[in-house]
Amino acid sequence: MQTTPYPVHVRSPHDALLALFEAAERGDVDTGGRYDQRGAAITVWSHAWTNDATRHDSGTIGTLYVTWADDNCIDQIACDAGFDLADLLHELAVLEDIALGSLTHGVKRFSLLTLVPQPQHWGAWSHALHRSTPEEMGASRARERRQRWR
Repeated sequence: MQTTPYPVHVRSPHDALLALFEAAERGDVDTGGRYDQRGAAITVWSHAWTNDATRHDSGTIGTLYVTWADDNCIDQIACDAGFDLADLLHELAVLEDIALGSLTHGVKRFSLLTLVPQPQHWGAWSHALHRSTPEEMGASRARERRQRWR
């Protein structure tokens, strides 16, 4: 399988990287998760191996490689064929959310709760939306509707 390596230098505290590896171990592909962590690498799979069919259909998305020396950083992200760096950054965000409870370096493409793209993916045309919450946007639309009917 062809992979595309991206050299990166994503520094994190040693404890944060350990938390990522512990979360990957808890979410091991053999036990219903989507990760396979070994030594200095976390491989992300497309499907959890919950049965023979998903195990057969599952393929690797890519791998996060870590340097444990003085740097304590993710130093390479390798994307497998059919996937790109944005896919792996999303997977890093998911793993960070599980391990750390917040996003440090990963970038979620969308929120699973709202299915609304995250602001960093909306583009420059929506700059004003960056400062508004969905509730504020809904409230301003309601005010506009009320004013039209007066």
